[in-house]
Amino acid sequence: MKRLLLSLVTMMACTAAWAGIAYATYTGGTLTFRYDADLNSVPSGCFPIDNVAAPNWYSTGVSQLVTKVVFDPSFVQARPQTTRYWFYDMENLTTIEGLEYLITTEVVTMDRMFKGCKNLKSINWGNNLNTWNVTSMSEMFYDCSSLTSLDLRIFKTPNVTNMSGMFSGCSSLTSLNVSSFDTRNVTNMSGMFRGCSSLTSLNVRLFNTARVTDMSVMFSGCSSLTSLDLSSVSFITSNVTSMEYMFSGCSSLTSLDLSKFDTSKVTTMHRMFTNCSSLTSLNVSSFNTANVTVMAWMFTDCSSLPTLDLSNFTTANVTSMFGMFQECKKLTNLDLSSFNTSNVTNMSKMFSYCESLTSINLSSFNTAKVTDMNSMFRECKALTNLDLGSFNTAKVTDMGDMFFYSGKLKKIYVGNDWTAAGATESSRMFYSCYSLVGGAGTTYNSSHIDKAYAHIDGGPSNPGYLTLRLFYDVWINGQQVANSNCEDLSIITGVSGTVTYEPSNTTLTLNDATIVSDVNNGIGIKSTIDGLTIKLIDRNILIAENGIGTRAMSLSTTTIKGPGTLGAWANNSGILVMGNKTLTIDNVPDLYVESKYGIYAADSELFRAVVKGSNTVVEVSGSSCAMGGMTELVLNDGLKITKPVGGYFNNNAVCDASGKIATNVTIGGSLVGDVNGDGKVNVSDVSALINMILGLTTVDEARADVNGDTRVNVSDVAALINIILGIQ
Repeated sequence: MKRLLLSLVTMMACTAAWAGIAYATYTGGTLTFRYDADLNSVPSGCFPIDNVAAPNWYSTGVSQLVTKVVFDPSFVQARPQTTRYWFYDMENLTTIEGLEYLITTEVVTMDRMFKGCKNLKSINWGNNLNTWNVTSMSEMFYDCSSLTSLDLRIFKTPNVTNMSGMFSGCSSLTSLNVSSFDTRNVTNMSGMFRGCSSLTSLNVRLFNTARVTDMSVMFSGCSSLTSLDLSSVSFITSNVTSMEYMFSGCSSLTSLDLSKFDTSKVTTMHRMFTNCSSLTSLNVSSFNTANVTVMAWMFTDCSSLPTLDLSNFTTANVTSMFGMFQECKKLTNLDLSSFNTSNVTNMSKMFSYCESLTSINLSSFNTAKVTDMNSMFRECKALTNLDLGSFNTAKVTDMGDMFFYSGKLKKIYVGNDWTAAGATESSRMFYSCYSLVGGAGTTYNSSHIDKAYAHIDGGPSNPGYLTLRLFYDVWINGQQVANSNCEDLSIITGVSGTVTYEPSNTTLTLNDATIVSDVNNGIGIKSTIDGLTIKLIDRNILIAENGIGTRAMSLSTTTIKGPGTLGAWANNSGILVMGNKTLTIDNVPDLYVESKYGIYAADSELFRAVVKGSNTVVEVSGSSCAMGGMTELVLNDGLKITKPVGGYFNNNAVCDASGKIATNVTIGGSLVGDVNGDGKVNVSDVSALINMILGLTTVDEARADVNGDTRVNVSDVAALINIILGIQ
């Protein structure tokens, strides 16, 4: 009796809505949808359909028995307001007939409509499907793992706000057409395409995602996707707060350009790119990570990725970097000098199995809150030196396997804040680190692989595997040179080529090196050492143009020595010598400096510039002063001021013939126009040049090419006469 009353109440509700009754009947594996205007014609035992509750066939367990669904032609009169859960959990359903009789003009929610229809291979929508009023399609096709194609061009979705999990688990889909989707009001796309593992292509270029706040797991497990274009101007991420697992398991993607992503509101990037194992190019250079708190496993198993630019990452709020780069097996260099790790508590497995890494820049790491460093550098098989000088390990309790099987690791540099005293787990910390040598010469001993030797080497009386980091008074792009990095300064941001420092003879060597300072008011090379030698090999470049106070070099007494060349560009000072010092330029075939103040001295009462070596050529361009601030300019080995013509030194700066401070100065072995090589430019040079042109005499063609056009002819005579007359 109670069940009959309930059915009657439901029928009355349906009658009020539709002036009839919509219901379903189940017989022998078939669920049939009907509509009847006559309540007396409704068979007993049917499932009335209302617009509020989940359908009764779901709650009574009938769903799992259904193999076929049929919409009777009478159902065309029904006007349901929801289809949520209608076919939910019908895991044996294989056929749906008569969908053209389902009129959805009043439907507002289709949540989980086909969820769990694991054996349904196709859906024929007919021509009457109308989704204009639908606001939610959450998990609509979730786990429809036998569907091979879905053409949803008939779908109109301007009012949909939730598409989370819509196609999640559709693992057999090879074709999915969502080109008609209007996503302007969608706020949730979490897991939308998760596990669509057979899709090789997916076009979301027309998606408008301006209101989306959740993209977590969105493409996770799309393991057959070979490309994904998210560069459309409408694919906007400015309101997204979660990107965790977003691309995890996209194991066939080879490149991913996310340079247009606005991640300023994102708080979690947990496992964002985990197992993107085919990626060879990943552009995250524009990421704003100021609000991110979790980066655990972020790049785990990006095993084909050779480079990763994280220079713009802001990590002050990150608390976990657990496994962040684990199994990035192709990375050779990782510059994390911009990282602020002051709130990180977990660095376990952070670089484990990064077997190709030859350098890691951890100079900015603050580990004062870290408690777990288990396996942090496990099997970093290519690392030879590791600078942990900034590490404070007072709170670390787990150091187990920390350097496990890093067989090429020779030196581990630490500072005074390093301690292993609090580590309650340190087993196998140095297992198979057979190349390791402590600062006082202690060599690896397989009997001591836990924290007992995890301290600065004190020699035979107190053996340890670690070396105290020592600093020298040389800075490259703002980073101080130390014994931990002096053998390869190319690990410093903005440095390429070969740059080394030898403390025993205070020599900084640049070999085909480029140093670019991107820091505002930065200095390419800074030294306070008296007696520094900068040795040049091959062609070298210094650039410091970011800010009005930039300097290519800031030096004390220094010798810049060939045989290589150097070009230096800066906004403020090219080579600035601090104090009463001497700058010597020795046998540099081409030293080119361009700045506001080319070669200059600051706060100096006695600054000497010495240029020597018959092979030396110095070219200086300074918009305010080329060479100045000095008390003495010494030119040895026959060197002369060749530009400006008639230029001279006046106890402060190089001036032109009229006494005006020169903005362009060239010092070299011969004067321009000195054709006969007598150290003067006058009419005798005109005669020598004419005789050469006429073939009467032979002179050095380099001197005879006065205008520098690589030809010797009458135009050189005109140029020479202009020099003599002071016209140029």
